[in-house]
Amino acid sequence: MQNKTSSRAWPVASLFTATLALIASSHLAPGQSPGASTSPATTAAASAASATSTNRPIPVHILAGYGANKTIAGTNWLAGDKFFPDGDVIERPDIAIVTNTNTGPAVIYQAERYSMSKFTYAPVANGDYTVKLHFCETFDGITGTGQRVFGYAVKGDGPPVKDFDVFATANGALKPVVKTVPITVTNRTIEVEFTPNVENPQINAIEILSGR
Repeated sequence: MQNKTSSRAWPVASLFTATLALIASSHLAPGQSPGASTSPATTAAASAASATSTNRPIPVHILAGYGANKTIAGTNWLAGDKFFPDGDVIERPDIAIVTNTNTGPAVIYQAERYSMSKFTYAPVANGDYTVKLHFCETFDGITGTGQRVFGYAVKGDGPPVKDFDVFATANGALKPVVKTVPITVTNRTIEVEFTPNVENPQINAIEILSGR
């Protein structure tokens, strides 16, 4: 009797070719067609785009003492809790702040964070930034110079400020002081460290802007 070959059986060579094609297609990048190659430049561009998409937004405006985001004079300000690992906060909505064209709106100084050790904002792209630190002495227990003295250091700047007295710098209470610090970031992190001296460090707000 004559043997019959099934019409569905594949020749060995065809089966081997199909297997190789399946293996090759499993290593394609998303969206890459068979036969196309991924150049080093394309891979580098994709990596850069991925890193950029994970950076925190700049500019950013952060309220150190409030527990909720606020829109103030058309600017979005973020609550500071996620950027400070420690410290306590207090709101003093009834105090009258003496602002001027160099300060922020009065409301940002009506709440503060104190006893904090550090502020961190990351990740950001490496490069040049301007950090604005907003201070105002609003505690009625501070009535003169030398009663609250602390240090702060903005990483990427020069040496730390060791003996900062908000009351003395502003020449009184309820008067904001804004320190503008240009920095260069090399580790994708913007960081400010605070060191107590007399009483506790305090701060009302932090802004981060692009460039120096």
